[in-house]
Amino acid sequence: MKIYSKTEFWVTLILLTLTVAISAVAYNRWYSLSVFVGPYLFIHWIGLIGTVFITVFTPIYYILNRKRPKSRRTLLKLHVYGNLVSYLLVSVHFAQHLGRLSSFVSNLGEGTVLFVVLTTITATGIMERFQIAKSQQKTVKLVHHYAVIVFYAVVLLHTLQGFNII
Repeated sequence: MKIYSKTEFWVTLILLTLTVAISAVAYNRWYSLSVFVGPYLFIHWIGLIGTVFITVFTPIYYILNRKRPKSRRTLLKLHVYGNLVSYLLVSVHFAQHLGRLSSFVSNLGEGTVLFVVLTTITATGIMERFQIAKSQQKTVKLVHHYAVIVFYAVVLLHTLQGFNII
């Protein structure tokens, strides 16, 4: 079956298109998400929610996928769509920060690395899921798994710096 005939492929494509469109809106500041919700800006909560989902659900998915093989299909859909929605949230967060005027741009160093790593994870995950570049699947899987490890290290660093701990 070709990937174009799978509903899951089209939903993935729609989510990625929404990610680009909403990120463009945030980057160009056509709509500001910089309103306080509690102690932090809404745009920070968006990034935090996306990152927490990925950070918490990825090991849960890994464990449950092996412990409950009958639930594999449901877990995979939750993993794919949950992480795509989380990628959308993190992308909007990153785009709004990137779109600030240069005089207001804070240190984007580890945030930029985090976004690049998350984009790599998303791209390789899609390649794995839909068997794109079949001849390179071992390499894609290796990059995907090691990018996840780098993701956790950078999330830790970014969080510690964001909360002024380091």
